[in-house]
Amino acid sequence: MIFCINKTTVQIYALLDVESVSKCILQMAKGKAPGSDGIQAEHLQYAHPIVMVLLCVLFNIMLKHGIVPTLFSSGVVVAVLKDKLGDSSDINNYRAIMLSLSVSKLFEKCILLKFGHLLAVPPLQFGFQKKLSCSHAIYSLRADVDYHVSGLSTVNVALLDLSKAFDRVQHDLCL
Repeated sequence: MIFCINKTTVQIYALLDVESVSKCILQMAKGKAPGSDGIQAEHLQYAHPIVMVLLCVLFNIMLKHGIVPTLFSSGVVVAVLKDKLGDSSDINNYRAIMLSLSVSKLFEKCILLKFGHLLAVPPLQFGFQKKLSCSHAIYSLRADVDYHVSGLSTVNVALLDLSKAFDRVQHDLCL
């Protein structure tokens, strides 16, 4: 059992069960590139049922002891062409993505299935949210500016372009 202390009550959460792991395996997207281990989602989806049991045991041990294998935080970084009709020799026409281990992705899905309701997302968080995009953030900013300008207030806006931030990070550093 995991004890999670809320502000007012103590709630007890059972660890993961095989059914939850199986459900998460079936939700994994097919046809995606594998991580450095070469295991794809299909390997897990079509594996013998004992694999789900063993993964459940592994995940519960990780949760109980609070330790995640180092390989779970590693991956292979590859360059993906942004605009296929654009200039493929232009380095700015590429973006980097990291191919994570399928078992690591599965563990994340299991954690979100089990504990996702406990994770609060700020209402003004637009990135990495389902059904929200940059256009929603722009609309929100525009509506806020219009509201304050209509009240004859001065509005100062500072924008920070982080589109190239990934390119500036030293990814080869060992932590």
